[in-house]
Parts: sequence; C-alpha cells; structure tokens
Amino acid sequence: MTLLDQYLKGETEQVYSEIEKLGSKAFSNEYYGDVVSVVTETMRRVSYNLQVIHHALQECNYQFYTSEESSWYIPLSPPIANVKKRLQEYEEKVHPFGSLPLSLKLFYEIVGGCNFAWDYTKVDNTDWEGLDPIQIAPLDALMDEQDSSDWKDIMQEIIEDGNLPWIELAADYLHKDNISGGPAYSIELTKTASVDSRFINEEHETTFIGYLRLIMQNGGFGRPYVGEEKYDLYYQKVHSKLLKI
Repeated sequence: MTLLDQYLKGETEQVYSEIEKLGSKAFSNEYYGDVVSVVTETMRRVSYNLQVIHHALQECNYQFYTSEESSWYIPLSPPIANVKKRLQEYEEKVHPFGSLPLSLKLFYEIVGGCNFAWDYTKVDNTDWEGLDPIQIAPLDALMDEQDSSDWKDIMQEIIEDGNLPWIELAADYLHKDNISGGPAYSIELTKTASVDSRFINEEHETTFIGYLRLIMQNGGFGRPYVGEEKYDLYYQKVHSKLLKI
C-alpha cells in the first residue's frame, strides 16, 4: 500500500509520521513521487477547507478584509500567475540561506495565500477577538519583501546568531487583533531538502503541515474559544464539512 493509499484511507497523521522517519530518503526515486502525491492531496484539502470556512464565516457576518490594493488583504488569494516559474525564482534567491520545504512550495502552487484576520478598520468591535485566524502571506508578498534592500542582511544576521533562517508568513495573534504583539509566525528554512519544517513563533510548536492540520480542526482558528456560544454555533455548522488533513 502506498503512502497516498494510507492517506486516503484516513491515516493522515500516521502517514506524515512515516514521511518524517524517511528523512532524506523521502527524496529518493523510490519514495519521492508518493510523497509529492500525499502533500499535493493535503494542499488540495487545505484549499477546499479554506473555501468552506470562508463561506461559513461570511454567513456569520465575519468582517474580512476586502481591499485589492495588495494580495495581503484578500481573504483567499489564488496561486499567482506563472507560479512555478516565480517560485523557482524565489527559491534561487533563498538558496544561499537554506531550502524551502516541499510543503510550502506546494501550498503556493495549489492554495495561494489567505488572510482571515478581522478587518478592524471597518468594524472595531468583534466577538471573534483572540481566536488567531489563519493568515499565510501569498508568494508575491514574499517576493516583494525579498526585493527590499536589507532582506539579505537580515537573513545573514539570523545565521550569525546561530539560528536557521526563516521566512515570515503571518502576524501573531495580537497583531491580528490590532494590538502590538510578538514576532511573526515563520517557517524555518532547512540546510537540506525537506518535506516539511518547523512553524516557529506560534504557540503550538509544530510544523507547517501540523499547523495547517490544527487550523482545519478548529475551523480556521489557532486559539478557538471552545464554550463561547458564537464560536460553538459556527463550529457545529462547519466542522463536518471539513476534510481531514
């Protein structure tokens, strides 16, 4: 039975545990095609789930950002044009500092980007405060950041401090609530090719795929108010529609 067969049977966490145990063998001819199929299926499910969550929150009058001035402020951003070519360009610039994990690359190829933060510029009072909605910067936003004059210097400083460099992907839960908070949620670059890597500065101390799994299990949020009536009513409507990742 292939890893994808296991995944489709519902053994999703077990499959990723097996992939992690493979280590560098995951990129061998024997396993790589199967591994890519699993991560591809995961990101298809993430994309589907985000659409379901977005629709359900709209029905709850959730106040999303709607500005199209920047892809950062679009709740659901599709993959950018020529995404594989643009991703390759981005990888080439990142390569001197580390490798992008397969999970993030396939996220950008299949999902795109998302920002489910509440728009406090329109409505400054909300029952959804503190829930830490999902937000993953779209690829074009990362590329714009990379073009800034000090990007390379920042990456080099991280390395000189003895850390693996990272790519910032989302504001922390306080910044999402229009409050000064801590460092951005980021994905760690790895020294060699990897299927997934750590999602840092987020309280659950997991990987990028682990974070996405947690978010999907909670209906789009990292810090759900279980027991709070508005969230519970929303979750009762949405959770059975979400695909397991």
